[in-house]
Amino acid sequence: MTITEQQFYDMLNVDEHMNFTNRIQELVFDKKGREEFYSKILNIHHDMGIDFFRDYFMAHSAVSAKGQHYIHQMNLVSSQRCLYVVLEVLI
Repeated sequence: MTITEQQFYDMLNVDEHMNFTNRIQELVFDKKGREEFYSKILNIHHDMGIDFFRDYFMAHSAVSAKGQHYIHQMNLVSSQRCLYVVLEVLI
């Protein structure tokens, strides 16, 4: 089971990718927000050994208005690092 795009958006009360990534960055400095986000993730997905952010970021990093710019490993790793830093702060 993976977390859907809409579930991610609902967790952070946003409606598009740009707002989602901005909110993730804000969570770095918002302990209460990080804890709430982490709890919402655990309510949907209990197995933290599965990378449930991968599909989301692959879909949103693949193409921009200027064309394809997605480099599979580099962009995926950068996106995941941002999210894992947020989550690791909670552990």
